[in-house]
Amino acid sequence: MSVQRNTDGTQIIFEFCGKEAVARKKDYFGVEFYGECYFGNADELSLGQGLVKLDECDQRCKWDVGGPHTMMIYKVEDVLGGYTCSNKYSRL
Repeated sequence: MSVQRNTDGTQIIFEFCGKEAVARKKDYFGVEFYGECYFGNADELSLGQGLVKLDECDQRCKWDVGGPHTMMIYKVEDVLGGYTCSNKYSRL
């Protein structure tokens, strides 16, 4: 599922997507083109195609919110009763 939120504050969109993923009980969320949010669990995602490690990504952008044809994918993790996210892979 995709939620489009065009905003000038890319940090705001990152926080929105992360909180929305937790609220929807999704394991992953992705941000593409600075303001498109995508959510899913492992069985709903096809992460095998076009996946590169973060340090190999050639289209990094400020705040790690993706860019044109670039999606940053984050895994939501339960840490001591709170949530955090990790970005081990990017660019689908």
